[in-house]
Amino acid sequence: MRFLSNLPAILFVFYVVLLSPFLAWRKSRKRTSGRPLTSKLRRTRFTVLYLFALTLFAVVAALASHIHIPLRVSIYDVIVIVGVGGCWGYFGARGIRRRSQAKMQRTRILYAPTTPQELRWALLSGVCAGIGEEIIYRGVLFALLLRFTSSLIIAVLICVVAFGLSHLAQGKKAAIVVGYIGLMFHVLFLLRHTLAVPIGIHMIYDLVILSTWYGVEKNLAVQAAKSQAVGQSA
Repeated sequence: MRFLSNLPAILFVFYVVLLSPFLAWRKSRKRTSGRPLTSKLRRTRFTVLYLFALTLFAVVAALASHIHIPLRVSIYDVIVIVGVGGCWGYFGARGIRRRSQAKMQRTRILYAPTTPQELRWALLSGVCAGIGEEIIYRGVLFALLLRFTSSLIIAVLICVVAFGLSHLAQGKKAAIVVGYIGLMFHVLFLLRHTLAVPIGIHMIYDLVILSTWYGVEKNLAVQAAKSQAVGQSA
């Protein structure tokens, strides 16, 4: 009976730590093989539904294991959220604008919204990622691994590696960067003892980055249209 009561938690850990990275690796292999992708809008909608389902899975695992998900927020937490989230978003957006489009081509093709409808769904996915991924990795998975291993360091490392590997579809370098960001989220969570801080920062960062990508795509479209008009007039 004790095993059955922990079954949701065991299945959740298995999926997030092992199966999810494997599926991300397979998706990465598929995309590098040159196979045609489904539309960006369809992929973004799937991402929203997937994050919602996985977050629900995490909540079920938490309830089955009597894990509390700390979401309290104080004025100091709000200051940290706005300050850190704003700084990360600013430097992330500046990096996108400054880097050559050739180096960012893969990310552009996969995630950069190009239409208002794609932007709306992309922003929704950013909100879902901010809430869902923090509950999944920093909240439930971390608590379960801490309970299973009795080691703070091991629990954090497994969460960070799993978080990074789950983003392998963006490329190996991106997965490493995401893992590093995940480590920073863990530090903030352990310092403030609430998921509200990493959730808020995560959402601000994603929303700023996605909005920046949309602005970059609009500028590229305008430049392409001008070049085409000049070519036709010549």
